[in-house]
Amino acid sequence: MDRKLDDFLFYFPRIVMALIGAAAFAFGAWFSQFYYLYLNCIVLPISWAIAAYGIECASQVVKAYRCSL
Repeated sequence: MDRKLDDFLFYFPRIVMALIGAAAFAFGAWFSQFYYLYLNCIVLPISWAIAAYGIECASQVVKAYRCSL
């Protein structure tokens, strides 16, 4: 395959997932201020899991970029 396409297919989904993870973190922080505890027990763990996966994707992007230099 083309090198640029390979790079795009590697980086793009991981960058998007990192952005989704950041949005989930921000949403979880906002949501926890306004809603009851039983909802927080459902929403917050899900948003933290998505944010953790987004952080993992971001670290993969950084590692791959460093290796490509």
